[in-house]
Amino acid sequence: MYFFKVTKTYSRWKAPFLIPIFFAVLSLLTRFPFFFKDVTEWDESTFILLGQSFLNGNLPYTDIWDLKPPFVSVAFALFIFVFGKSIASIRLAGTICVALIAWFVYLTGKATWTPRAGLLGGTLFILLIALFRGGQPTMTEQVALVPLMGAVALTVNSKLTQRCLFWVSLLMATASMIRLNLAYTSLTAGLAVVLAPSFKNHSWERGLQSAIARGLTFATGSLLILFLTLLPYLITGQFQIWWQSVILAPLSYASLRFSWIEVAQIHFQTLGWMIFDENNVFTLARPLSLSIISILVWGGALIGMGVIVAQWRKIHVWERRNIILLFFFFAGTLYSILKGGAAHPHYLIQIIPFVTICAGIGLGFLSSKACSWQVAIMIVSIIFLGSRPALTGYQNIQSRIASGKELDHGSAYEIAEYIKQAGSAEKSVYLMVDHIAYWFLEKQPLSRVTTHPSNISKEYLLEFVEGSETTTEIELARVLEKEPDFIVTTRDIGYLDSQQSAKTLLEKTLEEDYRLVKEVQHRVENRQIYKKK
Repeated sequence: MYFFKVTKTYSRWKAPFLIPIFFAVLSLLTRFPFFFKDVTEWDESTFILLGQSFLNGNLPYTDIWDLKPPFVSVAFALFIFVFGKSIASIRLAGTICVALIAWFVYLTGKATWTPRAGLLGGTLFILLIALFRGGQPTMTEQVALVPLMGAVALTVNSKLTQRCLFWVSLLMATASMIRLNLAYTSLTAGLAVVLAPSFKNHSWERGLQSAIARGLTFATGSLLILFLTLLPYLITGQFQIWWQSVILAPLSYASLRFSWIEVAQIHFQTLGWMIFDENNVFTLARPLSLSIISILVWGGALIGMGVIVAQWRKIHVWERRNIILLFFFFAGTLYSILKGGAAHPHYLIQIIPFVTICAGIGLGFLSSKACSWQVAIMIVSIIFLGSRPALTGYQNIQSRIASGKELDHGSAYEIAEYIKQAGSAEKSVYLMVDHIAYWFLEKQPLSRVTTHPSNISKEYLLEFVEGSETTTEIELARVLEKEPDFIVTTRDIGYLDSQQSAKTLLEKTLEEDYRLVKEVQHRVENRQIYKKK
């Protein structure tokens, strides 16, 4: 029981490396069964293609295109280079990201409240992220949270000297170049870390001088990262591509989607469906593990906020400072999600570390009178409850091994294998679904904008990639004019529902120039492979 005894008091902690090892093992155990499915969130497939393109020597946006900051390409290129070219390798990289975030949650919780709060917060983060929709694949949210939570941990564990402030700004800017919405967080948290120490024990004049100096330091770090992303485009004379892809297209995306009120309503519903069944609010959500861990996290967070308010006057001024700074990081991140223009569930992953820190404080308070073996039982019980889907996943792996099947599975693998057998080296392919098959086939999308298949339906983005006069029908016609040897689609391409003329063009082309040669089973909608007549 030594492991749990030492979490009570930091000064008694003799082996600090055990905590990150614990997080790494827990993260791996809860995520490993999901390493082998081809697609669990198709945005991940796009990120992999971006990374491979960068690894092949292409600048982001020049060869293939998606509405993501340039460091997404860099990060996934690094994952492929270090861990290898496989879906499992990418998921392993995501697992490492999750373990690092949990470690930063622990460091933040320890500095803000107690080591126990940090340990509980990190554990809950790993469990909830494994159950959360979009939490199992390697998404930009998990990748961006590494520098973001690294900046948070550095902030609350330091005196915010000029050197420390510079490193915080570098980390925040790096996070923003992976998830552009986090630029709001960089702004709000930046103001907090710049102003917080400036006026302490100083006159207004000296405080203002300090704030200006610190502000310049923070701005220098942020602008340095921004300049590093811009420099290759300046050298190659492609500034316009950078400007349109990094600045203009994201602004268009944010302004033409939902209002912040609509986004808030959708996300509030998402949080509700984490606890209650979407079709029957009188029953708990499935899997039951998601409902139970969500109740622990959100209920614990509410208790944690109550504990902070109740004990505010009793806690040390350093802890007050950390809580205030943590609030600014959280508020900036939440605001950035609401102003993002879209409301995909996986966007909420960005606030989970902050919520689990607060939940760790709440559950730590409830267990403050418990002895070490009781705390041990509580943590083991939480892990067991949160790991039930993973246990099912291990059973599926065992079943596949026993039946002699490959661990790698999914419709994209079957599509790639069929096209390979047809002599893929000389064949061109247009993937309207399961576009990770491009990677398996070592092929390129037929146009920059179709890297992510659904982008072709987003005319507010097409103008920045293919020109202001480009419509979905025009871009689809350009792709079809290349006469791909294979087109992979479904009976109903949902993202073309609002573009009826383009949908009609596709149906006419398939009917006149192609024949259906194979249908691949899929749990949602079967994939259809058409071959040129």
